Amino acid sequence: MATGIVLSGGGARGAYEAGVVAGIVEVLARKPRAEAPFSIFTGTSVGAINAA
Repeated sequence: MATGIVLSGGGARGAYEAGVVAGIVEVLARKPRAEAPFSIFTGTSVGAINAA
């Protein structure tokens, strides 16, 4: 089963989302250089930029 994360758009939310995603990946991965815990990243507007 694939696990994904969807990020919304909205200009100023971009910096906030980037920090939240980094924190989620850090907590869920728990190992340096581990693969991201999500296999699917998607978003709109600034969320798509953060997903890339």
